[in-house]
Amino acid sequence: LIESRGGWLGLVGIMEDFYSDSFTMDKGDTLLLYTDGMSEAREKNSNQMINTSGLEKFLQEHGKLSAKEIKEKLLHFLDDYHNNDDITFMIVKKVI
Repeated sequence: LIESRGGWLGLVGIMEDFYSDSFTMDKGDTLLLYTDGMSEAREKNSNQMINTSGLEKFLQEHGKLSAKEIKEKLLHFLDDYHNNDDITFMIVKKVI
């Protein structure tokens, strides 16, 4: 987990103003960037939010798959949730 101090999506050109930290991805690592619409989505049956811990658990189960397969699994996973916000996400997979 990389703690965010702000948004990572949609800030092209001004991200440098927010971040001076760096991180390294090793071969096989997966990075999931997402908006709060995803982490705040609520399970249809229990109304419990996904939260960061739910997304972390999802990646532990599916993070070794290809980015395309992770996307398909994530979209299927989200079928069990509802929200009133947009959901935007990006999957980055280091393969070399």
